[in-house]
Parts: sequence; C-alpha cells; structure tokens
Amino acid sequence: DGSKFVFTQKEKNDKSLYLVNASTKEMFQLTRGSTRNDDVSYHDPDLSPDGNLIVYSFVGGTADVWLMDTKKRTLAKLTDENLGGENASWSNDGRKIVFRRGGDIYFIDLYKSDCKLNLDQTRAVLLPQAFFPDDSQILYHKGYLNPDNMQLDKSRGIWIINSDGSNPHQFMGINLSEETGVRRDFSDFDLSIDGKIATLMEEYNESSGEIYNGIVTMNRNGSNIKKITWSYAGSTREASKDREKMHYSEPTWSQDGKFLFYKQGTDSFLFGYDKDDLGLFVTNPETGETLDVKTFKQIKTDPIERQTRKPFWTIVDFEELLGIEGRQPYKKDCPKLQLEDIWKEGTILEKTVNYILSHKEFTPVREIKIKLSYDKKIATEYEKGGVLLGDALYKITK
Repeated sequence: DGSKFVFTQKEKNDKSLYLVNASTKEMFQLTRGSTRNDDVSYHDPDLSPDGNLIVYSFVGGTADVWLMDTKKRTLAKLTDENLGGENASWSNDGRKIVFRRGGDIYFIDLYKSDCKLNLDQTRAVLLPQAFFPDDSQILYHKGYLNPDNMQLDKSRGIWIINSDGSNPHQFMGINLSEETGVRRDFSDFDLSIDGKIATLMEEYNESSGEIYNGIVTMNRNGSNIKKITWSYAGSTREASKDREKMHYSEPTWSQDGKFLFYKQGTDSFLFGYDKDDLGLFVTNPETGETLDVKTFKQIKTDPIERQTRKPFWTIVDFEELLGIEGRQPYKKDCPKLQLEDIWKEGTILEKTVNYILSHKEFTPVREIKIKLSYDKKIATEYEKGGVLLGDALYKITK
C-alpha cells in the first residue's frame, strides 16, 4: 500500500509521531512525548519507500537522527554527534539518506559508506531536501529571508546538487514580476516518485505589502504550476493585520505519488503548534478530493504495553536494525577534494590527495589516490585573478 504518510503533532508538552493510511482512512499513534516539560519530542519524519522504516529527528537531552523499524518495533541512532540533525529524507531505492545539520546538507549511503558526505553549506535551516526519482540528484533549499525587513539573500531559492556533491546550481530563485510587482518565493517542498514537486509558494506584493501563500504542485522542470490551496497570509501594512491569516506547511507525497498531505493553521499554529488550531489534510491533486485526517479512525499503539509494562519500542544497535555487520552510528565526515588549498603562485600546480571511491563493483568502499592538475593560464582566461571555476579547469587522473 503506497498511500501512507508520517507526521508529528503536539501532545501535551511535546511532539509525537503518527502514521496515516489515506486508503483505509486510519491514523496510528507511534510514539508519545513526555508528560513532563523536558523537551522529549519527535521531529521531521520520513517514511521509507517500502513503508517499513522511518527516519526522524529526536530531541531529548541531545539531538540526533534516528531510524525506526515499524515491523520489528526497534529504534537505532543514525548519527552520533549531539550537534543536531533534522529534515532527513529517504532515497527512492531505500538505501540512502540526506539530512540537514544547521546550515549544512549531508548525504549518507547506508550500505556502502561509514562516513557522511557534506554536500553544501546552505545558510538555511529547518527546511527540507529530497531525492529525484533516480536518486542521482537532490533538491534542497538555500539562502535566507529576514522576516523583519523582508531582505533576501540573492542565492535564496530551491537548488539542485548531484548526490556526490558536484554541480550545485539554482533551480528556482526569487521571482519578481516587473509587470505586477509580485515577488514569488518557495520553501517547504517534497518530490514524488514520478518527479512531481509539491511546495509552499508565497507571493509578496511590494506595492500593497500583502502576502498570499499556499501549496502548489509543478512538473520537475518547474512548469505547469497548479495551486492546491491558496490564502491570505498577512501584510507588512498595519491596516491589513486584522484580517484572518492562514498558513500551510509540510507538503508530503505518499509513496505512490497519488496523495498529498499538508498542514494548515493560523498564526498560533505557526508559533505554538496547538493541536486544536492545526489542520491535517490529504488531497488527491488529480481529482481535487480532500480528506480531513482528523476524521480518520485513530488507533493508539501505546509506547508502554498495558499488560507487560514492557516498552513498545526497543533501542538496538545500528548494525542490528539494518542487518549490516560492523556498522556504527555516523560520526565522521567523508574526506572531500579540497580544491581551495592547492592554490599557489605558478603556472601549473599538481597535488596528490586521497579520495573515497564508491561504486557498486567495489565492496567495501575503497580509498584511492588521485592527482589534481590546475592550470592558472586557463583560469585567468575566464576570470581575472585565477579563481577556480569548476570541473573544466582541473584535470583529474589516477
């Protein structure tokens, strides 16, 4: 059944984890936050393609990315840094994970590598990333918006990067229409198994100061934008602040790409995540049929079994949960090619560095040595001063 979603909802002082089946109209409570105000919460869940594993962020004294096996009722820590990890997402083959820590994006190949690869520094936090259908590229958010003065980082927008960290480029930036004076911005998003993008789109009218927002879908190339929801979201002008505001977040595709889940609510929903103010909906973008998740049959899977008093979930070693011997929680970074440290005066510079080679024919992953050649003359033809400009300017050989 490919019509499942996972999400979090506030319970008492903390966030709990839920699973929804849009076909059977059932909602399962998988975890329960603490009844005390001690910041024990579950965040940013994502369901694996086969529906058996959930990757999520857990906050309870320390913050890390965890894995949950819904069939075996086991939990295991994926990262081990106590530095935080959020917005983790599965690849479509169920073997890779991309997540955010602070402003950095990290990539992990669960079955091939014992290190995490830092893909890019984004200067954006608490925003998602997702794999394209063939898993060769990742969609992510980069740049920032200052809500106090509406000032924008010029790089802000949705970006694409290869899964090996190469070729980062902007996919959709801030779009300002000179004709209408409306600036368009994108934030929360998700990619379906067939490449459709669902995202939160916001339009800001620079003349009136009014802001509208909603969930939209589009093709993977950014064409054919279709509004699923659309509402007034506020204004920078005092006269408009009394109007009712509606906000949306967390658009999430079902595994089969047929259903789209999202949250909606007022300003109190944004800042307090009050359960009574929070709307949970599942829609079929093709037919327009929308279901209220709160009307679904709720099935509680109590974290403490009432009869045995044994924990519903058992924490196990990471290698046991994945069935891979010798695998430990990810702590170290994968080495990267440090191109910036090979510069020095002269026409030609060559340097030998170690590089991790990952390929399906190599098990385990092997480390090889490669030689970098940098030609200053070629670089200066493109940009005065000899700035490194990209793959075309290096020659990489064994």
